[in-house]
Amino acid sequence: MRKLILVLIDGMGDHVSHKMGYLKALESANMGEKFTLLSELPSLSRPLYETILTGKTPIESGIINNQINRMSKEESIFSLAKKANLKTAAVAYHWVHELYNGSFNIEEDIEVED
Repeated sequence: MRKLILVLIDGMGDHVSHKMGYLKALESANMGEKFTLLSELPSLSRPLYETILTGKTPIESGIINNQINRMSKEESIFSLAKKANLKTAAVAYHWVHELYNGSFNIEEDIEVED
């Protein structure tokens, strides 16, 4: 089975992406591909995570600023993968958790090994 890894670096402009050596090496070896995205507006983190993961613009999703703290009401890459019996994982800012899993509670949502 082929796997997909999306590397999204919040706030990094395309003009500095050439400094990402390992990712450039993957691209050179035909093991990765770089895409440049044009931002929706408003160009804020939480609305754009929703846009990238659902395909819906901030106006369509209603997530129009970083202060809107609620679960997404849209189909996302996570829900679509689950319907197809595929696995997903995310190493992401807590806003992604809040959008697709509900409110973030550090004591419940982070596993710490002693």
